[in-house]
Amino acid sequence: MRGTRRTFRTVGWSEGETLVRIIDLEPGNQVECTFLVVRKELRQGGRSGQFLDLTLCDPSGRIAAKVWENAAAVGERFAVGDVVELAGV
Repeated sequence: MRGTRRTFRTVGWSEGETLVRIIDLEPGNQVECTFLVVRKELRQGGRSGQFLDLTLCDPSGRIAAKVWENAAAVGERFAVGDVVELAGV
């Protein structure tokens, strides 16, 4: 919405921990991060028949992400606009 400012709040982060930002991510590295969900779509395809296609962001940028396993069940646990913690490669 025009004129509405969204703020990003880091969930579960405490002083002394390293905050991983999208701009710092490199392909193939294991990550445990917190991001804002800006797009979420359950799509057809993959071995299980469905996958989640996501766009995540933090103050440094945006990144595409996929959930391949249990996509429908995982997708029911959060909505666009939620801040999520995730781990993966």
